[in-house]
Amino acid sequence: MESTKIENLEDQKVFKLKNTNSLYHVFSRKTDQEIWNAFQAGNEGAFNYIYFTFFTSLYNYCSQFYNDKETVKDLIQDFFIYLRENCKNLGEITYLKAYLFKSMRRRVQAYIKQKNRLSAKEKKEFHEFRISISQERQMVNQALNEEKKKVLQEALNLLTKRQREAIFYYFYENLGYEEIALIMDISNVKSVRNLIYRSLNVMRVQSNKYDKILFCFL
Repeated sequence: MESTKIENLEDQKVFKLKNTNSLYHVFSRKTDQEIWNAFQAGNEGAFNYIYFTFFTSLYNYCSQFYNDKETVKDLIQDFFIYLRENCKNLGEITYLKAYLFKSMRRRVQAYIKQKNRLSAKEKKEFHEFRISISQERQMVNQALNEEKKKVLQEALNLLTKRQREAIFYYFYENLGYEEIALIMDISNVKSVRNLIYRSLNVMRVQSNKYDKILFCFL
């Protein structure tokens, strides 16, 4: 497979503008398995489609674990290099996005484990999985005033790490129960459903009269 070297995010944007439309047209109609099979067969278009379709989602996802933007970008770039170099040796997948998320989840966890011995300053870069209301999401949801945004954020902060993670997958990334179970190593779909249900109950109690606004936002 020939390499398309992309040095930085600005280069990525230029490349994406030139190529995304045609790639999307070709691969958006294919199943995850078909895209993956094409990628494993050495199809450069399939690799680029996966890269540009999921890079931003992976970046936002990994940023839930680690604050340093450049480190997050490096981890994702290293992951795609690994995929390219080992494409023919990788196994079959059922859900492409879930596979990418789970793989990056492991990589971030391994990186954090490797960095156990850190200075106090460096340790501040690490945090529990949390969901913050991004500027982009705030702009889209202009109906939420500052007070209601605060209530929503407080509701999210009440959740455990595992609950926040499940909410993130389900509402922010539109993943199904089976995909969430795969990423989080949960044995069955019912357990995922119960986890999300309990999380929403916690948020309902906190949000109280802002309940309808909360679920419009999510």
